[in-house]
Amino acid sequence: MLNVQETFPLFDTVAVTPDYPNLSIKPAGWYENFVQAGNAIDWQFFNQRNIASAGKEYTNLETRDQVAWPFTVNSLCVHFFAPSAAFQHYTTTIINLNVWNSMFSALWEADIPKHMGLEFLVNQDTKLRINALMPGSGGGPIVGGYGSLASQDGSVSPAASMPWSVHSGSQGNAHIKANYVFPEPVEIPVKAAIAVKLIPSEYCRRLLQALPGPHTFPAPNDISVNYLPTFYGIRVTLHGVRYVQQRGEAHAR
Repeated sequence: MLNVQETFPLFDTVAVTPDYPNLSIKPAGWYENFVQAGNAIDWQFFNQRNIASAGKEYTNLETRDQVAWPFTVNSLCVHFFAPSAAFQHYTTTIINLNVWNSMFSALWEADIPKHMGLEFLVNQDTKLRINALMPGSGGGPIVGGYGSLASQDGSVSPAASMPWSVHSGSQGNAHIKANYVFPEPVEIPVKAAIAVKLIPSEYCRRLLQALPGPHTFPAPNDISVNYLPTFYGIRVTLHGVRYVQQRGEAHAR
């Protein structure tokens, strides 16, 4: 039976979230805080996680360290995504004050990608070496604007009186064509080892090592405020064609 072509996006995700210790499954290569992420020499994709170890929301890899079928890669995109409710809350340990910080999402999506390199490897062969901002974010959500979702009279709790910021939803225009297209398709044989590495500069690592958090964002209700964990992610997607066996009754004659 001959193999047939199927358009297929292969994706994988690295995350930084304070809720990492509480997850029932703990994906390899994820971080609990910015300091841990800054201590890493590189952040790796397609060679550490699969569906069983990370979940279908964050990867569609069936095997952890090799491609399950022949795959032709036509383009690559990198999407840095952060909480859209940009104001995040924490309590300082020095002066015990509630602090609201609105810079983390903007740093993650708009500044940090400028200071990271990217390498795409097939087995030991480096197929691409560029800046992480250059590929574009590919398909994904876009939001924008600023809005106050609560009272500003100062007579209520800090969370209820805090203006919320909703900001641009990626480091680039979230359009399916916003990616890096290879001049020539990259042919990957079955069972080949692939990897994408994001390599932070020394500046980027020192920046992350100096950041507190990530923290929480508030969800006020009628009587109190619930503080929800934040999630900072990077999703790398390889767009291309895979070659699989024919399936279905249309081919059974």
